[in-house]
Amino acid sequence: MTELREKYFAYEPTKEDDNLIELDESGLNDITDLFFFNEKITDSDAKEIMVVELKSPKCAISKKELNQIDEYAFTIEQHSALPSEKVKYKLILISSRLTKFAKSQVKSRRLTFPDNPFMYDRKTEKNIEVYVMEWSELIQQNNRKLGYLANKLNIKDKSVKTKFEEEYAELIDEKISAQLRLVK
Repeated sequence: MTELREKYFAYEPTKEDDNLIELDESGLNDITDLFFFNEKITDSDAKEIMVVELKSPKCAISKKELNQIDEYAFTIEQHSALPSEKVKYKLILISSRLTKFAKSQVKSRRLTFPDNPFMYDRKTEKNIEVYVMEWSELIQQNNRKLGYLANKLNIKDKSVKTKFEEEYAELIDEKISAQLRLVK
């Protein structure tokens, strides 16, 4: 994986490639791209290999980065040493911004996968899924998920208190009633 990373992702953004984000003197210019991968066994006893590239804050996703992730997926697809049976590859590319060209490409491709947000492409030769997203999208989606779960847990807590008061009213005196409160 390191060899593939060096081949496709060792690159600095430029104005010519329209992927350079001009930052103020906040020190964010010194942050480099981060690249990591994770391997896990799924419930169906298959292996999932996830490769993530977090672009530097100064680098927007442009045509160049989209081509890189496509080439990376193609290399995995064609590499005979990488298994294809019972393996799922997930390639994820994240940045703080997409260029106009990248937004157009990503929006069009996402229409092909309406039930899978952020999916950019799916290769069938080997089970490869490619995701492209902005940080704001990722944060927004997770806030929605966590908000939904928090709301469900909050309702559950309230219903337990109400149910206890309704079904075991004879067991509740002033002292116990004072202790039955929602703890946050």
